[in-house]
Amino acid sequence: MSEIAQTTSDKDSPGIDSKVFLPSLIIVLIAGVYLLLAPDHAEAGATAWKTWITVNFGWFCLWRQPLWGFVGGLRWVDTQK
Repeated sequence: MSEIAQTTSDKDSPGIDSKVFLPSLIIVLIAGVYLLLAPDHAEAGATAWKTWITVNFGWFCLWRQPLWGFVGGLRWVDTQK
């Protein structure tokens, strides 16, 4: 066996966190069933949500790229020292 396999046991592995996994699974299943049973209504709702997000958070999308470019530039300068 390799050293990694010897030092890591099943008890040490993180596994699935049910506090995160189960609510996420329930949300995805509910959304999936809703999309299958009422696709026209779901499309209208998704369009409304997309419009609301675009109108209210469009500024974030415009500023995100220059901000991350600036932060990335600072990190690059920091690595050049």
